[in-house]
Amino acid sequence: MSTAVVMKDRRQPWVLDVSLVARAHTILASAAFATALFFALLLHYKKVVKNGIAGYPEEWWPSVSATIGDWYPERNLFQILIAVTSGPRFALVIIQYYLAQSATSILPSLVLASGLVRTLSCGGWVYITSSDDHDVHDVLMITYIVLNIPWMIGTIYCTPKENVAALRRRFFGSIVPLIYFFIQHKVHEIPGAYTHYSFFEWGLIVFDVAFDSVAELDFKAADIKITLGPLDFDPSEKAQLQTTSSDISTAAAVTAQPDAKDESPSQAAQPAPRLNLRFLSEYRPAVSFCADVYLSYIFWSIFTSLVPTLFFFSVWELAIAGSEAALLSTLSPILLAVTPLHTWCRTRAGQTTLWALSFLGLAAYAVDDPMQRLLLVAFAVICLNIRQAVSWTDIEGTGVAYQGILMGLGLIISSLSKHANHSNNPVWPQVNEDSGGYNKTGIALACLALYEFHTRPAQGPVATKKAAKASQLASEGSGPHWLAAAAALGGLIFSLHTLLSDSGTLIAWSWTGYADRKPLGPLPHLHGSVTLVAQALGLLIPIISPTWGQRILVHPIWFAYGCANAFIMYQYRNWLGYIGGLNLAVFLMSIIPHVLQGAALASKKGMPKTYFTAWLVACLLDLAGVWTVAYAFVPGGVYLRERTDIMPNRPPVPYSPGPRIITAGIWTIHFGIDNQGRDSQRKVRDLVHDMKVDVLGLLETDLHRIVYGNRDLTRVLIEELGYYPIINTTHHLLPSPGGELAPAIEAYLDVYGTEVQVVVAHNGQEEDPLDRELQARELARIMAKAYPTPTIFLGYVVTEPHAAQPAPYEIMVNDGRVFDVDEEDNDRWCEYIFYRGLYRTSYARISRGVVTDTELQVAQFVLPRHGHGVTDDSFSARMLRSFKEDLPEEHWLPMEYYGDLKEGGKNGHFYHVFNTVCWHNAVMRSGFANTLFLAVVL
Repeated sequence: MSTAVVMKDRRQPWVLDVSLVARAHTILASAAFATALFFALLLHYKKVVKNGIAGYPEEWWPSVSATIGDWYPERNLFQILIAVTSGPRFALVIIQYYLAQSATSILPSLVLASGLVRTLSCGGWVYITSSDDHDVHDVLMITYIVLNIPWMIGTIYCTPKENVAALRRRFFGSIVPLIYFFIQHKVHEIPGAYTHYSFFEWGLIVFDVAFDSVAELDFKAADIKITLGPLDFDPSEKAQLQTTSSDISTAAAVTAQPDAKDESPSQAAQPAPRLNLRFLSEYRPAVSFCADVYLSYIFWSIFTSLVPTLFFFSVWELAIAGSEAALLSTLSPILLAVTPLHTWCRTRAGQTTLWALSFLGLAAYAVDDPMQRLLLVAFAVICLNIRQAVSWTDIEGTGVAYQGILMGLGLIISSLSKHANHSNNPVWPQVNEDSGGYNKTGIALACLALYEFHTRPAQGPVATKKAAKASQLASEGSGPHWLAAAAALGGLIFSLHTLLSDSGTLIAWSWTGYADRKPLGPLPHLHGSVTLVAQALGLLIPIISPTWGQRILVHPIWFAYGCANAFIMYQYRNWLGYIGGLNLAVFLMSIIPHVLQGAALASKKGMPKTYFTAWLVACLLDLAGVWTVAYAFVPGGVYLRERTDIMPNRPPVPYSPGPRIITAGIWTIHFGIDNQGRDSQRKVRDLVHDMKVDVLGLLETDLHRIVYGNRDLTRVLIEELGYYPIINTTHHLLPSPGGELAPAIEAYLDVYGTEVQVVVAHNGQEEDPLDRELQARELARIMAKAYPTPTIFLGYVVTEPHAAQPAPYEIMVNDGRVFDVDEEDNDRWCEYIFYRGLYRTSYARISRGVVTDTELQVAQFVLPRHGHGVTDDSFSARMLRSFKEDLPEEHWLPMEYYGDLKEGGKNGHFYHVFNTVCWHNAVMRSGFANTLFLAVVL
C-alpha cells in the first residue's frame, strides 16, 4: 500500500512529481550561468577576460566572478534566474533530508545544515559581486566552495545503497570538484595562468550543477508525488487527510511523518546511513576500464619512444650505427611460436609479468647512458608486443572490439599528453624532470593500473560465451586471409604512429607560412586540440554505431573516403590540406576495432605469423618514412626521398627596445637531442635567452617523423619567450637533383618600422657539389631580388670561407649582394651569417656545450635610422674593431659566458674560437619602436 496526501475537493486534484523539482533546479541553474556567459562573451569579451595582471590576448577566458557580476545585462539576467532557482534549490535540500533522515544518525542533519548554508552563501556571492565588495564576495565564495565538500561526501553516503545509478553518478561526479578543492588548497597562486584558473572555476560550476541534478534519480526511485487541490473554506467542512490506495502514489507523503507505532518491522529495522566504503566494489568495472586505458597509454608511450631512442646513435654517427637493429624488437610476437611461452602468456600471471617487465622502458629515464637506455626500451617493447598480440586475440574475454577502443583511447591520451607538455610525452625515457618529464608519477600510476589488472575478477559467463563464439566463427573459416589481415594491421599501426601520435603533425604537413601578418593555415599550439577532437570523433563512430553502421565502416565507400582525404592532405596545403588530414584521422580511428577483429580472426590459424607480419609491415613502412628525408650517406636514400613540409614559427619579443638593435643567431640544434640523448629544448631556450637573440635560425628541426618521436622543437621557445606576427614568409625547396632535401625560408620582419628580409637555409652536403652550387645560386637570387632591402642570411652552407665558384661562398656573397659577418674568421665550415643594409656591432661564437654537435653563432646589428641607409659599407668601415667599453652597455653580450673548457662559462657554453666577442664600431642611431622576434625553423 502507498500513501498520498489528498485534499477533499470537488475538482480533480493536481499531482506533482517531486523529481521535477530537481529537474527544474538543473535547468534554471544551467540557464543562469549559460546566459551570463553568452552575453558576457558577446558584449564585453575583452573587459571580462581582463584582470589585475593582464588582459587579452594573454588572458582569453573570463572567470565566473567577472562573468556574473561586472556588466549589464549579463549580471542582471543572472541574478533574476538565480532568484528563480532558489525555490527549487531549497526544496531539493529539504526533500533530500526527508528521504535520508534517521533517528539513529546525525549525518543527514549535518548534510541538511551544510546544504542550507551552502545555498545561502551562494546567494551571497551572487548578489554581492566582486565589484561591490571584493573581500565579502571572496569570503562567501570560499564558504560555498568549502561547504561543497561535506555536501557532496555526505550526500553520497546518504544515498540509498540500492539506488546504484545515483550512487555511481554522485561518486564520479564528485571526483573532479574534490580534486579542484585539493588544487586550490595546495596551489594558491599561479602567475600568468588566470585563464587556466577560470577553466577550473567554470568546471566547478558545471560539476556542481551536474552533481545536484542526480537528486532527480533519488526522487524518481522514491516515487514521491504531491497531490493538491483547493481547500474549501466553508466553516462546516474541514480539510481531511485520507490514506488511499493508488498505483501512482508514493511510499510516504511529503507533508506528514508516520508515527513510529505504524511502521512495519522492516521499516523500523532499516539501517541508518553510515560511513562505509563497501559501495566502492560496485565501481570495479569503471576502475578496470580506467586501468586498461592507462595501460594502453603506456603501450603507446613506450612504443613511440623506441625509434627516437635508437636514432640518437644514427644522428651522432651520421651513418648507419648498428643501433637500428633495435627496431627488430617490435617483431617479438614471432616468439609465440614457442608453445610453452604462448601458453604462459595467455595466463593472468603471464600477462601481469609481461606488463611489469615492460615498465623497464619507463624506468629507463633514470639511466644516463644512451646505449643502456636503448637496451631497456628495446626489451620493454619485446615484452609489450608479445603481450599485445595475445591481448588483441581477446584472451581476456572482453571482446576484440573493446581492445580496439582501448588502443584508440591510449593513442589519444598519448597525443594529448604531448600536446600539453611541449610536444614531449611526459613518461618517455628520453625526458626527465629537467626536460619536462613526469616519469615517477607515470610509473606510480602504471603500477597501480597493473595491480588493478592483476587482482581483477575473472570475466563473467557473457564475455566467455562471446569469446567462444568468436573462436567458433574462426574455426569455421570466417575472417580474412592471415596475410591480408596482417598487412592491414601493420599499415594501420604505421599510419597512427606517423600521423596521429602528435596533434601537431597534420598541421606541420599542411603548413606554408604567413602572409600579411596572418598565418595561412592552422597553428599547432592553437589547433592541435582540433586534431584530438577528430581522433575522438573517429573512435566514437564504432562505439555508437548500430549494426548497419558497423557494416558501413568495412564498406568500400568508407575506404574510398579515407583514400580521398589522404590525397587531399598530401596534395593541398594550409586549411584545405589540414581538413583532409582531420577527415583522415576520423577514418583511421574509426577502423581500429575492425582491423583488430580481422587480425584476431585470421590469427586463430597462426597467431605468431600474423602479428609478426603485421609488425614487419609497420617496420618496413617506418624505414621508408625515414628514407624519404635520408642523408646523402644513407644507402638507397636517393630512391625514396621526397618533398617534406617545413614548419616555421612566429616571432619573439625584443630584448633591447630602446636602441635599434637586432641580434641574429644561427644554430644547428641536431634534432633537439643533447649529448646524453635527451630533449634539449630547455637548454636551447636558456642560451638563446641569455644571448638576447631576436632573430633565430634553427636548423635540423623538422621532427615530425617517427624516428624523432614526432616532436615540435619550437614549443618551449614559443610558449616561454613570447611571439608576435611576421609580415609574411615564403618556403623554398632548393634544387636537389642528386642529393638530400635542401629547404629554405624567406621571411620579412617589421623591425622598428623597417622591412627586413631574413633567409634561413640548410644546403646539401659536400658529397653533391652540383646540388650545392645550384642551391647557392638560388639563395643568391632570393637575396639579390630584395636589394636594397636590409637582409640577414642565417644558414648551413658547408663551404670554406672565400672559396671560389662553384663553391657556395663566393656565389652567395657576390651574387646575393651581401657581406660576410666577419671576413677574417677563417675557421668556419657549416654555419654562416651574411648581411647587408645594417651596422654590425658584435659577432660571437658560443660553444655547443652538451646541447648539440654545433656551436651557436650570434651577430648583433643596428638598424639605420628610419628612411636612411648605411652611410659607409666599405671593408675598412665594416671591419673596424672596437673594445666593448667603447659601446653602450645595451650592446654588450653576457659577461658570464667568458671562459674555456676548464673554467668559466655557463651550462657548458662559453665564447670560443676567438675566446671573446668580436666588437665593431659602427654608426649607431637610437630609436624607439616595436621590434620582433622570429624563430625560423628547418
